[in-house]
Parts: sequence; C-alpha cells; structure tokens
Amino acid sequence: MSAIGQTRTLHMWHRFDPETLDALIADEFEACTEAEVAAFKAHQVPLADGLIRHTEVGKLEPVFIVARCGVRVIFYNDVEEGFGVAEQTEELVLCSTREGQWPLGFAVRELTAK
Repeated sequence: MSAIGQTRTLHMWHRFDPETLDALIADEFEACTEAEVAAFKAHQVPLADGLIRHTEVGKLEPVFIVARCGVRVIFYNDVEEGFGVAEQTEELVLCSTREGQWPLGFAVRELTAK
C-alpha cells in the first residue's frame, strides 16, 4: 500500500516537571511496603537533573535523581518511564547497564541492598 496521501501523527515528548514527578512518587508509594517508603524517605534528595550513560551504547540521556546512598542513586527516566539505580562516576553523570524501567519499590531495594 502506498504511503502517498496518508498522514502520520507524531507524538511529542515533554520532559516531566518537578510537580509531576512528585505526584508520580506519591502514587508509587501506594505499591510500596512501609519499609520501602521509609528507606526511600531516608535517602531522598532534592530533585536534581542528571545524565546517565548507558554502558552498552555509551549515549547520554537526561534523568532525574531522586535518592542517594553513597555513590549510588535512584534516578527516574521519564523517557523509559521508570526508576533505576546507578553509580555516579563523575559530576552528574551516572553509569548503568540496565534501563530505568523499575517500580520505585524495586529501585529502593536495589539501592539499599549493598
């Protein structure tokens, strides 16, 4: 079938604002245990912009840093629509071998496991 005369709809991606991310975190708390919520709140940091370097492809993507434990952080990737854990390797650059697509409770358990 020819594409001539057909139109495509492009979906525009818009970066999350802090209020949207705060609301998302509050919603995620509903699926967390009390211990996970307490652990998150103990490590929560003021929302910060960061960059993550995916080791398998080397590209940088913007993420939000929401919690920290030593050099490890929980980040939210609003493109992948999930949380992840990574190590900070240089100023605001994180290194991860996995995509950030976890629910918050799983990310909290990963952050506090080491």
